[in-house]
Amino acid sequence: MAHTLMDVVSFKESNIPACETSGSVYSWSEIQTLFRQLRDWEGSPPPRGCEVYICNIPLNVFENELLPLFQSVGRIYKFRLMMDYNGLNRGFAFVNYAHEKEAIFAVKTLNNHEIRPGHSLHVLVSIDKCHLYLGGLPRDKYKMEILLEMKILTDGVKDVILGPVDEGASRPSNYGFVYVHYASHTAATNARRKLMRSPFYLWRKLIDVQWPTPGEVAKVQNLRFTVPRLHEHLGGRAINGSSASSETSTQM
Repeated sequence: MAHTLMDVVSFKESNIPACETSGSVYSWSEIQTLFRQLRDWEGSPPPRGCEVYICNIPLNVFENELLPLFQSVGRIYKFRLMMDYNGLNRGFAFVNYAHEKEAIFAVKTLNNHEIRPGHSLHVLVSIDKCHLYLGGLPRDKYKMEILLEMKILTDGVKDVILGPVDEGASRPSNYGFVYVHYASHTAATNARRKLMRSPFYLWRKLIDVQWPTPGEVAKVQNLRFTVPRLHEHLGGRAINGSSASSETSTQM
């Protein structure tokens, strides 16, 4: 259901600062605010490649600061700032631009933009989610074993991507996690839904199933990390059934 800006604020009794933008219609769900430029939009929605993902947003930064910033580099079709139930943002947002070149320009211009002293935004081109992160795997399992198991359990599996490996190993195993690559976003979504219906176990290990953040797969695949750096990159996400703090402490 669409609302004017004032309808949204009064409906949620929210203290989120407002951004006065002509030609805009706001709607609200329990976990996100939505801005859409509708009044002068004609034709189909923008194609794939026009969306950017913004993360590392300070919790007290809202659309009144973000919208003017991202509008300064291109025409916005849709803006989503993800919110929690306490009225604070969850640290990330999505912006759909009218054209792909505007999304690319936004990344070049605003990535690492310092929105607060010592606090920079991370801006990436968003892509359809075709990967699932599986954490907590036994480290003695190899790529083909995991690939075959996932093909039995879910449809549309194309590949399994290991994290950083020891290039000198004759049979490189995993770091306790992998990324499963699916043929489409729909296949990945269906697999995630199936695996999360109940606690998911592989080889008697409880497996953590999550969406990777944009850019995570390529970074983990192509770079070589020490284990503590790897935990830092994954934001403390559990690997091989242990938390970042406990795993890192064993390496020191």
